[in-house]
Amino acid sequence: MPIGDFYAKLSKNRINKFIINILGEQDLHSHIRLKPLLKFVEKYFISSNQSTFNVLEIGCGIGINGFEISKIGSKLEKQINYVGVDLSEEAVNTAKKIAEVFNADSKLNFSFYFSDAKAFLDNPSSYKFDIVLFIDVLEHLQNPEEIIKLTKEKMNNNGIYLVSVPTPIYPKIFGRKFHKKIGHLLDGYDICQLDNLFRKFKYRNTTYNYNTGIFSNIGCWLYYNILSEVKNKNAFAVKNIIFYPFKFLDIFNSPTISSSLFAVYVKDE
Repeated sequence: MPIGDFYAKLSKNRINKFIINILGEQDLHSHIRLKPLLKFVEKYFISSNQSTFNVLEIGCGIGINGFEISKIGSKLEKQINYVGVDLSEEAVNTAKKIAEVFNADSKLNFSFYFSDAKAFLDNPSSYKFDIVLFIDVLEHLQNPEEIIKLTKEKMNNNGIYLVSVPTPIYPKIFGRKFHKKIGHLLDGYDICQLDNLFRKFKYRNTTYNYNTGIFSNIGCWLYYNILSEVKNKNAFAVKNIIFYPFKFLDIFNSPTISSSLFAVYVKDE
């Protein structure tokens, strides 16, 4: 199933609905940057003896990461209890609408909160989590150490962090204008910077993956610098069809050419 195919249920345009069902989420970069996350999650679920996973996402947006992880959990017959927190009330309300469809499956349990992450984590009633997601959110935070510290206190003993961040190359490819528009407070992280951040809380890196390399960068540059300005009502369908091949062209990656980075952190024994 394509990433983000469930958004078709929210579209009122029949053509767009059909395209989303076939090609998935419109946003090109979501398809590229989420692949390493979802690939890891599937392997992790398969290798684990656990039947239930409590998942927390800080900065959940409209919930795409939680929904995609839950699709994997459903396929592998794992119970997923997902909690998403975001400052955007509009995004949270959209996520709740989609969750109504997903909650028809008894193995999927979603909760979304319009809240500051600190306020949510300070609530003593919230339960412990097996997985905490920081998917393209750390670069938006003035003080990421504070949130990591608070989530650590809500983590189970064997809990893991799944992290996705832009690299310093990101603004060059996506454009400085777009970079600022979406609220990035710094250009990005390399793996050493990310390791140093989590090392402060005694978490170590077990795997990492640079993504959005040479060919993907070309597609993203065109998509976010050129066609993002096209407002024609038919642009949605055109963009999805034209850029569909770029979802499969993330072949060559390295710290010097890739725009995104995915990493996994576990407690350092």
